[in-house]
Amino acid sequence: MKEQSLLKTIVLSIAIIVSGYFISRFQVNSIQFNRSVQVKGLAQREVAADLAVWPIEITITGNNLTSLKSEIDKQKEDVIQFFTKSGFSGS
Repeated sequence: MKEQSLLKTIVLSIAIIVSGYFISRFQVNSIQFNRSVQVKGLAQREVAADLAVWPIEITITGNNLTSLKSEIDKQKEDVIQFFTKSGFSGS
């Protein structure tokens, strides 16, 4: 009777491990499909991208709203200057 209980436990453990593997593979594969776009027609060719979106977050904490607003504006200008000096065009 004890061997049968051990066998059931081993089978259940293997089933949980295998199902966890398949769930993780599904999650990884679903994320990869969100990062590309495929368009197929009669002809295929690679096209260079002309737009990139880089979200940049600026976080500041404080008690005075006016000083926080001016500090955020200053940091925003610093970021814009950095990208302009690096060769990016402004929009």
